[in-house]
Amino acid sequence: MNKDLNDNGGQQADDAFRVAYLVAGYISHTLTQAERDELDDWVTASDENMRLFVQLTDEKNIAKGLKERGFYDADKAVDMLKQKIAAQENTRPVKRLPFFAIGIAASLVLLAGLLFFLPQLNKKKVADTTSTTQNDLQPGGNKAILTLSDGKQIVLDTTYGRIIHAGKLDVMNHEGILSYQGQSLAVDYHTLSTPKGGQYQLVLPDGSKVWLNAASSVKFPTTFTGKERKVEITGEAYFEVVHDADKPFIVSKGETYVQVLGTHFNVNAYEDEDALKVTLVEGSVKVSSQVGNKQETVILKPNEQAIVRPNAPLVTNHSPDTDAVIAWKQGLFEFKDAPIEDIMRQVARWYNVDVKYQGKPGHHFNASIKRSVPVSKLFHLLELTDQVHFTIEDKTIIVKP
Repeated sequence: MNKDLNDNGGQQADDAFRVAYLVAGYISHTLTQAERDELDDWVTASDENMRLFVQLTDEKNIAKGLKERGFYDADKAVDMLKQKIAAQENTRPVKRLPFFAIGIAASLVLLAGLLFFLPQLNKKKVADTTSTTQNDLQPGGNKAILTLSDGKQIVLDTTYGRIIHAGKLDVMNHEGILSYQGQSLAVDYHTLSTPKGGQYQLVLPDGSKVWLNAASSVKFPTTFTGKERKVEITGEAYFEVVHDADKPFIVSKGETYVQVLGTHFNVNAYEDEDALKVTLVEGSVKVSSQVGNKQETVILKPNEQAIVRPNAPLVTNHSPDTDAVIAWKQGLFEFKDAPIEDIMRQVARWYNVDVKYQGKPGHHFNASIKRSVPVSKLFHLLELTDQVHFTIEDKTIIVKP
């Protein structure tokens, strides 16, 4: 797909169809990773693309675009879209999802994209009104500190190769991954910590993998003995646990415990969030938490989320936005109908900044962009809504309506 859509009409229409297809998949959570990357590359290629992405993911704009063209009948709209797809099947070998998988709402987005997107391409490009470009902030990266049982600290972003050799245990550090290989004779406890603006991956002695987000930590033994594998976390971590029926894997944060045999899940336990959230991607987990004088427990199935709030019953969310929850692990920011406060907490951690508000925008925002971009790229995408504006002063971001 061309990133410059202002070429001949045939290619323009073809590219517009592709963009509409990707946007529909984004809304309906059906994009492959390659398609997500393709959409993100297109969105960040120009200011105009960013503006159109905001328009195409705004339900009010979609409804307006359809209504202006007389598409009050959803069935009629979908039938028309099917005809457009059928007409292109022999000329554009693009992998497509079946319509029942996309759903009516996403189909309407496709149609709105075809009808509403093309006229927008001829509009004059808007000037960049973001007041952050000159004082831009660069994104975080692979940064972490390993604290040993004796208190010694190893800065991992400046130390590479084999950093520990003790008996049969080797600890290797390479390209943002800390790996424990073999078994130590004695059980020592190590802590891997990321600062603001940092992330890191850990391979535990049993082969289980842990991804740490910014401002997070995981404490773990150098070898798993006894009848369980237990680690403690702060902040946010994603786990891929190796199955071991004889040794359940337990993640603890305060009085909340997540117990698994082998599975993939995310734990968001930042202190500045209003709740601790455990989101299951695959497998099964048991989440237990102390509520008052009693212990409450829930069993999660894939694409469910346990929500733990202080002095409140344990709650299960049966339809969380799993893609948005784990987007950070995929190197993305993904916000869907998100209040600005939620967005700025992530920004503060990843770009290592403070945030101040001069009035708080009440608008909710949709955005999908790589975490590897300077902060101005994300801010410009949000500012295209004309509902929020940003100023950077040293290491402080000022948010205004």
